[in-house]
Amino acid sequence: MNETENKKDCQDNNIKEIKDKNKNDNIIVDVPYVGKSTSKFIKDIKQLAKRIKPETSILAIQRPSPKVGQFFKNKDKTLKNSQSGVVYQIKCNSCSSSYIGQTNRQLTRRLKEHGEIQINPTKQQQQKQKSLQHQQQLHQLRRSDRTASKNLPIISYYESDTSSDTISDNGMSLINNQNESKNNSAVYRHMTETNHQMDWQNVKLLYKDKHPYKLLVKESLAILEHVPTLNLTTQSTPLIVFPDGHTNRRKERDKI
Repeated sequence: MNETENKKDCQDNNIKEIKDKNKNDNIIVDVPYVGKSTSKFIKDIKQLAKRIKPETSILAIQRPSPKVGQFFKNKDKTLKNSQSGVVYQIKCNSCSSSYIGQTNRQLTRRLKEHGEIQINPTKQQQQKQKSLQHQQQLHQLRRSDRTASKNLPIISYYESDTSSDTISDNGMSLINNQNESKNNSAVYRHMTETNHQMDWQNVKLLYKDKHPYKLLVKESLAILEHVPTLNLTTQSTPLIVFPDGHTNRRKERDKI
């Protein structure tokens, strides 16, 4: 009985080996399409495979070659002060004081309201600023047309007192609002009261977010983490998930 079982096992193994040898190997190859030379290249590969391993079947897929633009950045990097929806930190050059705020507008506008000293821009910077303003005006006109066609009410979103941003359509009232916000700014008061200068060249971006509420949450977390001395408020919005800040939560977890 044992001898017959062993013979059967040997026969089964031999059959499996024969089947495995007869089984074709399918290999898929991606080949970039560059014209007639692609077809010639595929033929050469198939002939080479038949010589080395006849049971191998090669399936060549011709794909378009990558464009040159994929290897280069076609967009200029957005300047730090031109970014919007950011949580920022300003430090004082003369002491250890610092301020953390957030703005949904371009950072450069908010810094002007804080009393940033403006340096005469170069011709290239002026051209960039003009083109940027032109794009913003076109976008505003298109958005106004869409709103008017839908008969929707125009809603203005005002930022918290920590940023003290205001929006106005009237040119004169906008200038007045900027002057008022400068006077209300904790950074501007610090400079006028102490005769100190802020480090405007090294304003740090801590977080970015296009969602207004999420931006307020990130500002509150940044205030709890860095404890800036010039901020009048400790939180711009209630923190439900991390009431003590995420850094304090991590420290408690590490202790456990």
